[in-house]
Amino acid sequence: MTEGHTMEHRIYIFEDNESNLKDLKSPLESHIDTERFRIEEFLGDDGNQSEFDDTEYVKELLADEDEGYPLLVILDAELNEYQSSTVRRADVREACSEFGIPLCVYHRDDGEYADPDSVKESDDQIIRLLPRNGGHEQMALKCAALIKGFDKIRTHLTERMAEASPEELFEPPSEFIKELDNVPISSKPDIDKYSWGQSESLSLLKENEGKEDAIRRKATVLGYWMVNQLLEYPGVLVNEIAAASYLGIDVEEFSTNNEIRSRFEDARYKGPFSEVGDYWWTAELDNILAMNTTVEDDGTVTTIDFLSREGIEVDSVMCVEEHEGAGYYCILENVPVCEEHSVSPEAWIPAGASLSRLREEAWMKLKGW
Repeated sequence: MTEGHTMEHRIYIFEDNESNLKDLKSPLESHIDTERFRIEEFLGDDGNQSEFDDTEYVKELLADEDEGYPLLVILDAELNEYQSSTVRRADVREACSEFGIPLCVYHRDDGEYADPDSVKESDDQIIRLLPRNGGHEQMALKCAALIKGFDKIRTHLTERMAEASPEELFEPPSEFIKELDNVPISSKPDIDKYSWGQSESLSLLKENEGKEDAIRRKATVLGYWMVNQLLEYPGVLVNEIAAASYLGIDVEEFSTNNEIRSRFEDARYKGPFSEVGDYWWTAELDNILAMNTTVEDDGTVTTIDFLSREGIEVDSVMCVEEHEGAGYYCILENVPVCEEHSVSPEAWIPAGASLSRLREEAWMKLKGW
């Protein structure tokens, strides 16, 4: 069966503990169209892989001449912990990298990446899910959002490339998101900056391969870039906490008050992976305030004044250092922070992520390593 937007997509889960698999698979199936997406699972070696090494065995599982490659592979970071399998995380990752299949790695425990004082590891060839309140249900929601996001990208690329040359797929990632959501004109230069230094993920692309393989690889590159760069580091887009900090209003009130959120609905990001979390275009937040500015205002109206005119009273955002006013987002502690009490770690955040900073105290800890 050829890969296309009308086919049933395989979702492959590598989890060697049956109870853990059930806890993830059941809620995941409730959040996806099971007629469009079929979950397959790997629970451990079955003794049939003796003619292969472990990586080659994984490749055999993923490559299916009739059904195509999986749309997404979901991998337990603690694979092999229960000794049900000799297959390791590295084997799955190598196979996914060779085939250009997106890989989502989830951690049931705190794991090696969960230390809040550690620098976010530079790795743009996987999507990492860390433990969060809500357990497997929240993990399943995130996985479902990733599935739908990669499906949306793959569908778009398949339609876009119907009459196009495969060489067009080598255009920068920023060129494609402009086709996937209503991107504000003023955001486009900064989106391009997010594409700088994408040599690692772009290495997934290969010249002189068939169009279907090239589309799959490009969809993977785009997905990694969107999740790990564009959505991860506030600048062009802002998450819920970063949006409240940028707007200068209390985070909890922005998160829970639908009357407030509705005033900024036109700024909401609706492209691929928009179900991963809530995101807004920064330029459109600016535009909403500009459109509600009057001649009596001294410059652009503040969010607090704008909402007050709408009959909504809201408190000012608090910097993590416990004073009013912030404007930025600490990417390690996920809290509002002001310019004075933060630094810009330019060496390991994307260019264009203008609202992403590190709380000064966190930065000093990192410098001490």
